[in-house]
Amino acid sequence: MRRTFGLIGLAMILAGCQASEAVAPESSGQATQNIATVGGPISRRLENRDPNEIGLKVRPGPAITVYSSADDAFRIFHDPKVVGFESDDLPPTFQPPLYSARTWEEDTLHMGFGEILYNRELVAAIYEEDKANQQRLNELVNDHQDQVGSLQPRTLTGKHVSYWFWDKDDRRLMICGYFTGHDVVKITVAVGDRRVMDGLDMSVEKATKDEYQIDRSFTIQRPTPAPVASGGN
Repeated sequence: MRRTFGLIGLAMILAGCQASEAVAPESSGQATQNIATVGGPISRRLENRDPNEIGLKVRPGPAITVYSSADDAFRIFHDPKVVGFESDDLPPTFQPPLYSARTWEEDTLHMGFGEILYNRELVAAIYEEDKANQQRLNELVNDHQDQVGSLQPRTLTGKHVSYWFWDKDDRRLMICGYFTGHDVVKITVAVGDRRVMDGLDMSVEKATKDEYQIDRSFTIQRPTPAPVASGGN
């Protein structure tokens, strides 16, 4: 995908996401990069379905959760009749052959979707809209809050970027709204195994650091996000 990884690359930037620093020790007179790599996921496959399991739900149909069918999840977004771009590029901290990736971008819809797989199992899913607005962001936050029931998010609200993080067991859901001006919001929704999300730098700790940097980088003004309705069944 030309934009995604791109998609994961941008999500990493928005979520406090910086690539791991490369160390270049001397080896046979040449510098060799050693990049810290992400270990295997720590989430277990659920034996019984949890009705409030953390998942990504931005289109009709079942939510995409950790260990959902990767093929079914990809088909929700990939329309072979629509002009788009597909890629299997991995972020540098995820190493094959155990880790693999699949991404899809549709220019006409200004959206992208990406999956991170471990042993061919879905361990993270990332969705992005480039041309959304405040209303769409509020809808997605409220829809995901309803899905997870009484579990409340950790919220970070800056002048130009806002984050919502829900953590449950070893799974994490993140929504990021990046305000680019004139009520245009770039939205990223991601769900995954906690270790994998940490590897993508989609964590409260990284978001807290980057929120300040992003707010310093822009002078645009945006409306204050509407309150998020409490979830519950």
